[in-house]
Amino acid sequence: MTRDRGPDHRAQPAAPARQAEVAAALARADDGDAEAARELFGELDDWSQFREPLRYQLERGQLRYVLAHPGDFPDDTARELYSGLLERHAGDPARVEELRAIGAALHALEREGRLPRVMVLRAPRRRD
Repeated sequence: MTRDRGPDHRAQPAAPARQAEVAAALARADDGDAEAARELFGELDDWSQFREPLRYQLERGQLRYVLAHPGDFPDDTARELYSGLLERHAGDPARVEELRAIGAALHALEREGRLPRVMVLRAPRRRD
């Protein structure tokens, strides 16, 4: 399981051929190809080597996949992905609005007990 290493991590950009390959797989997944979605998102990946907007589309797709398969990700994966996306795109109101709509599904799964209710702290706490 690989996770985004944070804003200080500088991943090597994916080669153009790899970006095209992943973009094509994402398009198939978005068109309803369950096998393409499973191959892209069945295991967590660090999408930071992909350029925007593809990176955002992959991260959003990963979150949607996790929410659609809560039994495969019973830990705090969904909450962590969601919180990370909100934090990274806080300056983009359109993306935040889209993410909050996806977050409604996360909250529903938490209320139903299908995902754990957790709080993800993404910034260091101050101790006074």
